[in-house]
Amino acid sequence: MNRIVTAALLWQVTLPALLIADEPQKSSYGIWETPVRDTIWIEWKPDLSALRTQIQSLVDRYYDGCVVKNDDGRLTFGHRTRSFWIHHSYRDGMWQDASEEIGPNSKGIYCTIATRSGNTRTGTVVPQKINRHYYVEYWMAPYSQKLDGKLLVSLRYPSDVDATFVSEFEALVNQFDKFVHDPSKPD
Repeated sequence: MNRIVTAALLWQVTLPALLIADEPQKSSYGIWETPVRDTIWIEWKPDLSALRTQIQSLVDRYYDGCVVKNDDGRLTFGHRTRSFWIHHSYRDGMWQDASEEIGPNSKGIYCTIATRSGNTRTGTVVPQKINRHYYVEYWMAPYSQKLDGKLLVSLRYPSDVDATFVSEFEALVNQFDKFVHDPSKPD
């Protein structure tokens, strides 16, 4: 009986907080009144067709039938992939609930490449290889001063990946400004 009363009281206290949790909370610092600088969030849509062609030729040598797609300014490719339930850890060592993510099976590969303007920081130190137990996730964020933009790359591969492919892919991505053209900037 005591547990039921405690649970009912807890529900009455937390329900109002849950109902307004989606609204941004204003603080005395005025965070919500001050807009974020536009230079950080500029939509950068460079022409990735030449880079897609270079990545496609590299992928064709190692993964037969794998197609590199250009979906609205984001390059993706995958071969022998499936969904995994992955637990990510918080910075304090606790674990989040599992979330569904696409990853490679044995002899497979999965990659996403997005573009960002400027040299803004990412939320993690890059380049970095993270063991996701089922596969390795290799994060890269090469920056081009010439284009004033960067690529955000997530390459997922199993432990049996050909190391030559990873090194060739890394070299190609790190010199992406040779293949990417920004139509908004003169040559």
